[in-house]
Amino acid sequence: MSGRGFGRLMVALLLVTSAPLGAEEISTSIEVVEMTLVERRRVSRTHFDYYFDVTFVNNGEAVRGARAVARSDSGAIGVETGNIRIGDMPDATPLAGDRRLLLTIDRRTRFDPQQIEWTFFVAGQPEVVVTPTAFDFRGTPATCEAALPVRLENVGTERLDLSSVRVTPNDIVPTIRLELDLGRRPWQLRPGEFRDGTLRYLPTELAEHVGALLVESNDPASPALEMPIAASGIANAFGNESFVQAPKTNPKVDVLMTIDKSGSMGQEIDAVVANAKSFAEGLLTSGADYRFAIAVEDNGCINGNPRWIDASTSVDDIDAIVDTMLGTNFEQPDTERLYTIATRALGEANLAPGGCNAGFLRDDARLDVVFVSDEPEQSINPWPVYVQQLEALKATPGDVTLHAIAGDWPSGCATASAGSGYFEGVSQSGGQFLSICTSDWAGTLATLADAAAGNRNTSFRLAMNAVPNSVRVWVDGVQQESGWTHVANYRNARFLGTPVLDAIHFDAAHVPADQSAVVVDYAIVPQCPD
Repeated sequence: MSGRGFGRLMVALLLVTSAPLGAEEISTSIEVVEMTLVERRRVSRTHFDYYFDVTFVNNGEAVRGARAVARSDSGAIGVETGNIRIGDMPDATPLAGDRRLLLTIDRRTRFDPQQIEWTFFVAGQPEVVVTPTAFDFRGTPATCEAALPVRLENVGTERLDLSSVRVTPNDIVPTIRLELDLGRRPWQLRPGEFRDGTLRYLPTELAEHVGALLVESNDPASPALEMPIAASGIANAFGNESFVQAPKTNPKVDVLMTIDKSGSMGQEIDAVVANAKSFAEGLLTSGADYRFAIAVEDNGCINGNPRWIDASTSVDDIDAIVDTMLGTNFEQPDTERLYTIATRALGEANLAPGGCNAGFLRDDARLDVVFVSDEPEQSINPWPVYVQQLEALKATPGDVTLHAIAGDWPSGCATASAGSGYFEGVSQSGGQFLSICTSDWAGTLATLADAAAGNRNTSFRLAMNAVPNSVRVWVDGVQQESGWTHVANYRNARFLGTPVLDAIHFDAAHVPADQSAVVVDYAIVPQCPD
């Protein structure tokens, strides 16, 4: 030995174990005549990885397609890459080169080459090869997708039967996913046959991911072949934004409520009727110059005459007017598409002179739209399309605020599904998202009346899209660990090809007080390479 313990290890190990199941016996004798230490790396306080180049010699007749498998029963030695393809072996000729063996060895014990057992066999077996042998996605911009080609090949001389080809562990899927078409089961590759695919990595946050591409097959030397995967999502730029909580100052507000009239909404519709009077009175006592109407028809038209309730409406007439607005039609095709109904109600055709809702929307008033449903929003287009249409009704998008009474977000409740679509739109506009699962409808509508009259914002819209898990929020210099939600919209922005900005949404118990300073730090979602 030389160097620090061993540099070149000369050994002669005969075939001492049986060949793998189904392998062809070798009639001649193959020996390991040299193991050369080429690299050593510390992996823990007590263990090192040792990389050896191995030289074999064939002492008998020529052998084609020879392979070797290294094993050890010693607890101090771990064989990490013990499957070595030797190749064709002429008789009495040493074969060296890139036939590398990796051992993990406890440095507290003396390494003895005799502790390694070798099994030799020849082709005539399936042999799986995956290219490349490792996948490196480190440094991928968060929210951008990276892809690497994958080739799965049978380089043996018998049929390869594949039982599983997958990314492991399960918790990194679908962040890392494999696209590989193996056809219908059973999955089989003839000798020389291959399949090409793609391994994709899409980090949705700042994080590191470690896994492997696992191929399980009838390859006797590599029944469970793992190709390591190293990946990380990183940030390239950061944003810092400041806001001041300030109530709205325009006392004029037009409030349009849209209500899902599907069969499951009977109790909720009754609650709206029962509390409509107090809702209107709440707007009136706030000092707001208001108009309030309900639209439920697929065409967006407000039922009845008068078409809205305002300060001139007799309190005694409110219940009857609301009852008329709710109409008699149920289970219309668009009843669970409240964005659709709202944009039709406030569309140019219905608001124009002679239109069914003419006069409702005032140029100098703010617009508040309220959605009431126990289902997710189900309009044909993504929700940002409708929010942008509603905001376009005013010269200043901040003069449009959306509110919802819907299923708890993100998981819903026993009587309602999560209000997806409504929650995002409300969060972007700074409105109130209230639970339809509550029995306190008087309190819910009072909160809405307060919000429509000009109460403080519950959300703050960011100037850029933020990488999920990178956002930090402070209110008056105190970091807020809870009580707020980051509504990420980068997927919608990329899908639509137009800006759909993120928002920081505070729940009702944590809305910043008037004149509070709100600061948000975040990593900016990058422009992804083509």
